[in-house]
Amino acid sequence: MAAGIGLAPAALADPAALPAAVAPPLATALPPQPGNSVHCVFEQMPGEDREMAMLLMENEILADGDFTPGSRNLAVIERLIEEARIKCDNAFHWSKPRSDAAADYAMSALFTDGLSQTIAMIGQQTKPIDSYFAQHRVQLIGSRSVKGIAALHFKAYLVEQGWDEDDKDRLGIGVFYLETLIWQDGNERDFAAAPLHAAPVKTAAKFANKPATRASRAKTTRRGRT
Repeated sequence: MAAGIGLAPAALADPAALPAAVAPPLATALPPQPGNSVHCVFEQMPGEDREMAMLLMENEILADGDFTPGSRNLAVIERLIEEARIKCDNAFHWSKPRSDAAADYAMSALFTDGLSQTIAMIGQQTKPIDSYFAQHRVQLIGSRSVKGIAALHFKAYLVEQGWDEDDKDRLGIGVFYLETLIWQDGNERDFAAAPLHAAPVKTAAKFANKPATRASRAKTTRRGRT
């Protein structure tokens, strides 16, 4: 049979020697799966879910929404995050604090991405704000909002980077982006500090996951802007 198709005996023992037409197919590499980290919920969201969430986030930002729990935009985003959170919970059996931190991180990451696109639309860049946060991180972490003297200093920095001093709405967007970086950093620290796993079955019911109040925290962050 082998002679009929012109294959030498060595080729039968060595698949690499087979002609392309009859060589065994190569295994298709699977995309990497989200790991046991604060990024899991965000990474577990399918690309189309992220795109939808960011579009809704932009709509909320551009409409100057209050980010209240009653917002239809945020209700849909919360649902998308919750679906991804359940997958990570099932895979890693997180404690509730760790699960909440990862879900909050997903929301803050969506805010960051949505604001990044908004800032690009108004002709500015986020890189100077990222640099400002990195330089002043120690002073900024732990606060949910940038206000008072801190806000004045940051807005002056934005003006130095070419932002319009008289356009308070755009400066406000810049402040909001900085606040999301602070929020995201806090989510990472909360995740790292949380207990690894859920409570035993007998007590776990008390800590059963409920839809998180990420929208309320977003509202608090936004109203804290000056």
